[in-house]
Parts: sequence; C-alpha cells; structure tokens
Amino acid sequence: MTGYRNGPNRAIRWAAGLLACALSGCGREAPTEGDNVYQALLENERQMRSAIRQQAAMPEDQLAVRLVQTSAAPSGDGVVTNWVAHTLATYRTTLFPRWIARKAGTGRYDVRFTCLVTDSSGAAHPIGYAWSADVALGVVRGPRTLSDEELRMEWKGRMRFPSPGASSETGAPP
Repeated sequence: MTGYRNGPNRAIRWAAGLLACALSGCGREAPTEGDNVYQALLENERQMRSAIRQQAAMPEDQLAVRLVQTSAAPSGDGVVTNWVAHTLATYRTTLFPRWIARKAGTGRYDVRFTCLVTDSSGAAHPIGYAWSADVALGVVRGPRTLSDEELRMEWKGRMRFPSPGASSETGAPP
C-alpha cells in the first residue's frame, strides 16, 4: 500500500489542483485603480531609498559641493553651475577649473570654485568664488569673490604667480 504522501495519489491530487487553478485564473484579476496607486507609491519609495543610499555613500564634502552646485544662482536664473559657466564665458580661455570643500564646522563647509583664465591679451590670472554651505540644513550662502591673497594661497604649490610689485620679466622684486 502506498502512503498518503507518496505514490500515484499525490500526482493525481497535484494535477487536479493545477487544473483547477488554471481554470479559475489562480485568483488573478485585472489591476484596479487602487493597485496602480499602490504600485506608484512603492516605486516612489524605492526611488527615495535609492537616493538616500547614494547620498549616504557620498562623502560629506562632495555632498557640500553638490549642494552648492545645485543651489539657486545669485542672478536668480538657474543653478550655480550655469551661473559659473556664464561668468567664465566672458574670458578667452578657462584652465584648471576646480571645486573644493573645506570643513568649517560640524556639517558646515567652505566651498570654493577656482580656475585660471586668460583675457583677450593672453595674460593668465586666477579667479575664484566661495560659498558657505550647511549640509545638515541644506543652506547655501554666497557667493563672494576670492581676494588676491586667498587665490595665491589656493594656487600655492600648483603654480607660481609673481608677487605684487615684482618685475614682470623675472618675477623678482624690483
């Protein structure tokens, strides 16, 4: 005698269950309006969780730079990256553009954009702007133009610029 779980009885019961499920549609119904709303909410939650994971994986200084780059432009049109590009368009050439974030406190950063530009005469000089960013609050203040001394310190070690009052040919004081 075959046991309850083994033998041909099990196969017959399984086939009968499969046939009944196929004939009844296995409980599948056409999606309703509520199902569509639910699916949209689930997708929205997945996207939010993905964005949070990406931000958590990003170092805080990079988050500060991104916060400044995507904040409103000082002119009120667009974002800061567009404003910087528009500002640099007035120069002949832009070299070595660089975004830097330096910690200024808990969750606060001094974000700077510096580059070397050439004017119509071909002379190269550095320019830069600075913003104050609070990553925790999502607040950006600025920009302000960097002073000559700040620019010299920023470019120190990367490039040499003659000191003020120096001879233009040798870079030595007169």
